[in-house]
Amino acid sequence: MTWLRAHQDDIELPEKQPDEPDWLYEQTIQLLKSQRQERIDEGNHRPRQIIYTSRTHSQLQQFVQEVRKVYPDCKLVTLGSRRNLCVNPEVQKLKNVSFMNDKCLDMKCDYNQEELLTQFVNEIDGKIQDIEDLYKLGTKTKTCAYYATRQAIRLAEIVCVPYNLIFQQAARESSGLILKDNIVIVDEAHNIIDAINQMHSIQIPLTNLKTCLNQLESYHTRYQSQLNARTNMFVKQIQLVVKKLISMAEKPEKMYQADAFTLEAQLDHINLFVLVDFMKKSKLANKLHGFGDKENQSPSTEQKVNEAEYKLQRENHLSGILDFLLRISEPERDGRILIQNGLKYLLLNPAQVFEPVVKESRSLVLCGGTMSPMNDFKDQLLPGTDIFVFSCGHVIPKNQLLPMIVSQDFRFTFEKRLDPQLLDRLGKTLLSLSRSIPKGTGMVVFFGSYQYLDSVVKHLKQLEFDKQLFVESNTSNHERVLELFTNQIGKQGSILFAVVGGKMSEGINFSNDMCRLVVMVGIPFANVKSPELVEKLKFVSETTSSQEFYENMCMKQVNQCIGRAIRHKNDYAAICLLDERYANKRLFEKLPKWIRDCDIQQKSVEQAVQAIQGFFRQF
Repeated sequence: MTWLRAHQDDIELPEKQPDEPDWLYEQTIQLLKSQRQERIDEGNHRPRQIIYTSRTHSQLQQFVQEVRKVYPDCKLVTLGSRRNLCVNPEVQKLKNVSFMNDKCLDMKCDYNQEELLTQFVNEIDGKIQDIEDLYKLGTKTKTCAYYATRQAIRLAEIVCVPYNLIFQQAARESSGLILKDNIVIVDEAHNIIDAINQMHSIQIPLTNLKTCLNQLESYHTRYQSQLNARTNMFVKQIQLVVKKLISMAEKPEKMYQADAFTLEAQLDHINLFVLVDFMKKSKLANKLHGFGDKENQSPSTEQKVNEAEYKLQRENHLSGILDFLLRISEPERDGRILIQNGLKYLLLNPAQVFEPVVKESRSLVLCGGTMSPMNDFKDQLLPGTDIFVFSCGHVIPKNQLLPMIVSQDFRFTFEKRLDPQLLDRLGKTLLSLSRSIPKGTGMVVFFGSYQYLDSVVKHLKQLEFDKQLFVESNTSNHERVLELFTNQIGKQGSILFAVVGGKMSEGINFSNDMCRLVVMVGIPFANVKSPELVEKLKFVSETTSSQEFYENMCMKQVNQCIGRAIRHKNDYAAICLLDERYANKRLFEKLPKWIRDCDIQQKSVEQAVQAIQGFFRQF
């Protein structure tokens, strides 16, 4: 953050800090000097910008709070979706982002007036406000914060955006973001490969396809006489395409390349580019959604309409189909189509999406606390790109961390993980470990999947812990679970059973007494028989080791979980890796260096309990 304090000409360059390396200080000064030069952009003066992006708004909010501390006069603006920034009650009540976008684009909004937007931009100029501040100001002034923040981009020094506004070209262009000659900082970058793949993958259940066809047919029947010949032709063609997609979706499970899919679906004779262009310009998806609202009024008790069916009818399915057609009409993309109770487009090569960001930006910085192993970033995101890697140790000294591998008869392979005797030993071990940490503190235990966690909880239901037990589920309100877990800290103490890759494994700070012990149960290898993973491994094997990629997928998640415990320089915690396979050299070397440097040892359960008790006596 040093360079933030010297971003403008009227601010002195910072002095070198005692613990700052010479080379880092020199490069920082050079960056600051170049930052001071304003550029001419379309006749207007515009400073070189720093575009900071992270996965969630809560992570962006944390960054904004830090900027406030070190550079309070910074011109910073945060962008968000209509769900976060729209203040129009008619749009807000829709909740669904897709519905909100459609409604906003189709209405004349009193909050989106040029005079109001200009006043809003002037109000936030030179003030650092996070997404909540912007929403409150928009509500107070009855001004659209969504469009106002986009107007404020031009003169901002720092622009904070979620991933989707950077890594989706259409969203990037519509928001007014300019990457050329600007500095892009990607935080929480350990997520970036998965995030890009998810953003550009599309899943359409078979039920959605059939519902969409019904909507199209009803719409065409109602308005056929009012449509011109060209529109009639396109609507009929779209119905034909959806019927072809339904025929494909009803086939047995199979993976296709885009060109093979279009051939078998008999879509090769249809100009998908022209059809997609018509759907965009005519806003047919929005019209179909509006038509569906009129046709499907709120169900009455007398009609006995199934509520789930009612919601399904109201969804904007054509938008998803439009996105799907866009993907398969670009055969040069490294994607696949999976037929599995519907259609799913899978992006296999995130470098295609990432490349424009690399080429256009002046500098690109990927940063995160759990970036290792690094090979995937080089192979999948930055092939052939010159990169500079800077890695440093943890903020805590070694004596504040106790990592260990508890390997006594613990090997949670897929075939043996539900063995009753293994689960009995697991229960007794977790009970012993929970009693080894100070009273009133917390222990977080991570499992490989929700399904496995449910099996363990059922098996251990007779086990009585001294601390209060809380369990994460894929249907529970994780914020409420976290609140209840936190309330017992300093009292009875808490144990949290959470899932690797779940909401509790990322973005949650289990600092201080909230987590004095992290336990990893087994090694969370992905299902190697999954059709998506099989295809991904095939693709990866063309350029690198598929085994290396598979192991890296797993260990990145492990590293993310065990990093939840140490959140600041005065924090301290113990880490138990509960599986003998962690001692395997290949997996061990994929643990973060700051953990490997702590002389990790293999221990029995009894030795681990003694070591933990001795560790906490020093604090």
